[in-house]
Amino acid sequence: MKKCIAIVLTLIGVTTATALLAYEDLRVIGRVTDVENSSLRVKTKEGKDVSITTDNKTAYLRDQKTIDASEVKAGQSVVIQAHGDNDNLLASEVRIVLGSAKGK
Repeated sequence: MKKCIAIVLTLIGVTTATALLAYEDLRVIGRVTDVENSSLRVKTKEGKDVSITTDNKTAYLRDQKTIDASEVKAGQSVVIQAHGDNDNLLASEVRIVLGSAKGK
């Protein structure tokens, strides 16, 4: 009985750890192609379109200064710190940067 409980607990631990490891911190670099109320669409330097969710905890910066989310516009180059997997990203920080992020 103790052995059965130990196996079940081990399986629960492995399953939980696997689910937690599926999400990671990612950096998305590219050009904003669309801005919605709670998401941004970015074309990366590699040409991939990425949709990134934003929320009230997302920080927006330009020149290391906090800005309002409404200042993010299509066509701007950005560096976004996000958490999640490739299909479900949540931005923690959106930085507008000068220069070219080649996503066109």
